[in-house]
Order: sequence, then C-alpha cells, then structure tokens
Amino acid sequence: YAIYVTQVTVTGGSNITTTAGNAKSSSAFTASGGHGVLTLSLSGNNSGNGISIDTNTGIVSTSVNTGANTYYDTVTATDDLGNKASETITIIVNQPVSLTAASSPTITQGKSGSFSSVVTITNGTGPFTYSITNTSGGVSIDSSTGTISLVSSGSNLTAGTHYETVTVTDSQGISGTVVITIVVNGSISFTSVSNIFTSVGRADTTTAPSISGGTGTKTFALVSPDSGVTINSSTGVVSVNGSLAQGSYNETMTVTDQ
Repeated sequence: YAIYVTQVTVTGGSNITTTAGNAKSSSAFTASGGHGVLTLSLSGNNSGNGISIDTNTGIVSTSVNTGANTYYDTVTATDDLGNKASETITIIVNQPVSLTAASSPTITQGKSGSFSSVVTITNGTGPFTYSITNTSGGVSIDSSTGTISLVSSGSNLTAGTHYETVTVTDSQGISGTVVITIVVNGSISFTSVSNIFTSVGRADTTTAPSISGGTGTKTFALVSPDSGVTINSSTGVVSVNGSLAQGSYNETMTVTDQ
C-alpha cells in the first residue's frame, strides 16, 4: 500500500481599498493540495459588514453597505480531513468624500486669474477628479489638480458675487460637492486726485488719491514723469522736490491692482 501526505495551501488574493458606498472585490484566493474537496471560508471582524467570500471563486467582496473601517480577515481552506491553511486579507474602507471651501477666488472685472487650493478634500480614496458648474460663464477647473481659472469678459463673470458648485469624485466613483464663492470686483477708478500749487524752489506733495474698485494691493506709478516729480508706489502720493522751473506740468498717474 502507499501513503500519500499532502498539504493544504492558499495562494493568490489581494487586499481591498475602497470608499464606503462602493462595492469592491479582491483577486481570487486559490486553495490547493490536501485531501478531497477543499472548502474556502472567511473569518475576522467582518460580521454584519457586508464582507463575504465566494466559496467557488475564492473572491472576497465588500458591499455598498460595508462601513468605513479597516478590517483584518482570514481566508481559510479546509480539506475533508480537517487540514487547514490560511492567508490574511486587509480591507480598508475609507469614509466618503467630504469637501470644504478653503478660499474665495477674487478678481477684477475684465481680468483673469488662476486659483489653487480652493477646495479642501477630506476622506475618500485618491486620486480625485474635479468638475465645476459654469453658470456664470468664464469659470473652469483643472480636472486633475482642482485649480480654478476665471475669465471676466463681456457677460461672463460680471462684477458681483457668484456661486458655483465644485464636484470631486474619488477613484471609487464616490462624489462630494461644495459651493464656492467667486468675487468679481468692479474696475479700478480714481475718485479724487489733488493738484499741487507750489513755488519755485519749494518741495510739496499731493494728498493720497481715493480709489474705488479693483482687487487687493494697489500699485501706483507715473507715466514718463518730469524730472523732480516722484510718486509713492504704495500710497499714490506725488511729490515735487523744488527743482521744477516755473510753469504748469501735467502728469499721468496709473494704478494697478494685484
């Protein structure tokens, strides 16, 4: 007579990473060796969480009802003599995507700009894909980075406050949305600029100009000023140093926002 000694083994399989609400499966675990028919089973902290194994294919699956958590389970093969072998499987189920608006993109009417890190993503399973509504016109988003581009032109993004919805979809097809605020300020205009009346040899300054509209820090400059005439680029105050000869001088001031 002959004596046959065999050993049960379990090979293959893979861990699972997904997002709550998305069912996902592992690759197949394969049982071999042993005596007679081999039976696959799953054990661990999966009770009531929608995690199961197909005993025919050896594929472990989560369900749309599997809660967010990290599960450590064991796939076991048993032959008809009770001999066993096992492999572990880690199942990571992330919380669904959650979004918050981190900043409000702001531009001046008639201008354009790009803005990163407008939306903060919490949870989900990367990589992420971005999209945005464009109800105001002139609004787009980079689907990979989430950078938002604005172009205020004509009827697109007129001066005022606009609201658009950003949608982020993770690699498992689970999405989240958040409403962002876009501010378009009116064009820059001077509302008051004083003249200088002075005497030969006497230094003098204007008052600071009053500005309306625009966005952020303003920078002032003079276009081809006469010698002896300067401007404070931060305040817009124009100064003469006393070297000007008698006469009238016309200077052109510009202001640029950020």
